[in-house]
Amino acid sequence: MASLLAAFNQALVTRPMLTRSATSMSMFALGDIMAQQLVETKGLQHDLVRTGRGALYGATIFGPTYTTWLKWLNSLKFSSRFREIICKVFLDQFVYAPTIIATYFTTMTFMEGKTAADAKERLRTAYPPAVVRSCSIFVPAQALSFSLVPVQYRFFVVTTISPFWNTYLSAVNARNSRLQEAQRIAHGDDVGQRHGSDSRSA
Repeated sequence: MASLLAAFNQALVTRPMLTRSATSMSMFALGDIMAQQLVETKGLQHDLVRTGRGALYGATIFGPTYTTWLKWLNSLKFSSRFREIICKVFLDQFVYAPTIIATYFTTMTFMEGKTAADAKERLRTAYPPAVVRSCSIFVPAQALSFSLVPVQYRFFVVTTISPFWNTYLSAVNARNSRLQEAQRIAHGDDVGQRHGSDSRSA
C-alpha cells in the first residue's frame, strides 16, 4: 500500500495531467455505473456505451480543464488567507463550476448523437438545478480544501466527491435524454396522425 501511494505521488509530480485525467476518467465511469445500478437499477441491462461516454468526458474534458484551472487558481496571491479562501471558492463555484456543468450536459447530448436544439433544451431543464446543487455541495467542500489541503492534493478533494456527484449528473442527464426521446417519438406520432387525417380528408 505504501509503495502504491509513493508511486502515485511520484506520478503526480512527473505526469500530473495524465494522472489527474486518468483519475477523472475512473471517477466519471464509476459515477455512471452507480447511477445505472443504484439509481436506475438496470442490472444486466447496463449501458456500457453510456459509461464509456462518461469516462471519455472525464479523461478528455474535465480532467485536463480542472487540472489547468486549479493550477491557475493556486497561483493567485492575496493579501490575507481569509481573502484567498473566499476568492478561490467564489471563482471555483461561480465561474468554473457553471461553465463545466454546461459543458457536461452539452457534450453528453452531442455524444448521444442529438442536435444543438436538444442540447439547448437539456440545458434549460437540467442545468439550473445542477448548478444550485453543485454550490450546496462544493462550496463547503472547496472551502475546506483551500483551507486545509496541500496544493498537490486539491484536485483529489473534488474527485473523492465525484462518484456521488457524477452519479447525480449521469442520472439527471439520462432522465432528460429519455424525456427528449419520448417527446420526439410523440411528436413523430402526432405528425403521422395529422398526415393520415389530411390524406383521408383529401
